[in-house]
Amino acid sequence: NKCKKRSEADCSDTDIRQRLFLNHAYMQLTLDSLSTMVIEYFNTENKILETFSFSPSSIQSTLMMLMLGARGKTRQEISDALYLSQLTESLSSDVANATFSKSHEIFGESVKSLTDDPNLAKILNIANQVFVKKELIPSSTFKLALRQYHSSKLTPVDFSGDTMTIMNDWVSKQTNGLIDNCLD
Repeated sequence: NKCKKRSEADCSDTDIRQRLFLNHAYMQLTLDSLSTMVIEYFNTENKILETFSFSPSSIQSTLMMLMLGARGKTRQEISDALYLSQLTESLSSDVANATFSKSHEIFGESVKSLTDDPNLAKILNIANQVFVKKELIPSSTFKLALRQYHSSKLTPVDFSGDTMTIMNDWVSKQTNGLIDNCLD
């Protein structure tokens, strides 16, 4: 994290509090996701927890990218799901907007610190892609934020065509063929 790379004196109390809050929010999202999955995959007939796999980081990343493009009630609902609302509720709108940007900045830094670690880079690959209806024209600010904070880009697709094949091919390529049929 940036504060560890610099002297602690270079990090403001606000920056440290935001980072701690975002770590807490991430852990809460992880626990909620795990709880939901256990409930979903618990077989009540034989009292066995079925095998499942999920990535809290992928869930958070997807919601963060969606929140970048969302406005109004939708943004608020995503913020609630990510436990970010509590951070911005007591702030003025200009400070809340700065905190919104800061949450994406901190998230992006966290992901980058993982992918920049030479030991983790041998076993960890993080990839994000946003597929958007080709008729839509997303703002340049949204595209820049996706690239800057989430190392993602937009790919226009025709959702009336064989979009699942395009998406599955992308996932397969990113996972070196380990996941070849993500969507049915």
